[in-house]
Amino acid sequence: MWLAVLDEKGELAGSISQIPDFTLLQRFITSKGKTVIGQSSHIALELDLTIDIVNHVIKMAKKEKKPIYGVPGNLDVILKHTEILGHLDCFICNNFEADLFLKLDFTNLAVDQKIDSLIRFVERSGLGSMVVTLGEQGSVFYDSRTKASGYQPVFPVKLVDTSGAGDAFFSGTVMGLVKGLPLKEAVVCGTKVAGWTIESPENTCPDLPMKIQQDEFFRKLL
Repeated sequence: MWLAVLDEKGELAGSISQIPDFTLLQRFITSKGKTVIGQSSHIALELDLTIDIVNHVIKMAKKEKKPIYGVPGNLDVILKHTEILGHLDCFICNNFEADLFLKLDFTNLAVDQKIDSLIRFVERSGLGSMVVTLGEQGSVFYDSRTKASGYQPVFPVKLVDTSGAGDAFFSGTVMGLVKGLPLKEAVVCGTKVAGWTIESPENTCPDLPMKIQQDEFFRKLL
């Protein structure tokens, strides 16, 4: 269960979640996970299921040499087991979560300071790459393999509802990485998909396939 608290502008002011019973999911992962991961090209992993599920998925993915892209949930598991990050090819979180992971006031740093702090954290944790979203201020990113880092601003959008924007950014960025794009360009994919979601009254963008086909950047990609 998840409770979202919105302010008078419809912006997310806070949320409370209750961790569900993962017994059946863990049973499925144990019995069928090898088949599922074997048939997958890449793994998108929610890092706050249970530590047993996460470790099992990571072990199988590493054995099959499948890239793992991680996203946090309620932070209950990942903050207690930050060693998980060292197994990820890419980790995407928001600035408030970065405050906790980096153990500093990341949110209120200048952009260049955010990038420097991100680089140090990624190198220290063993992450392949990491992206931190900054809400309406865009995002910052760093790839430890190519040493590419930078800042990606948002694109102009008509704000309707920000619900689902974080998940949309993760999905769009992962889509770019799956297509073989460098992180800098994959983040553009995430930014565009998040922007289209913000323009929709739903927490997803029903017109996403059409918008992708009409967008010049995505046409070049596809």
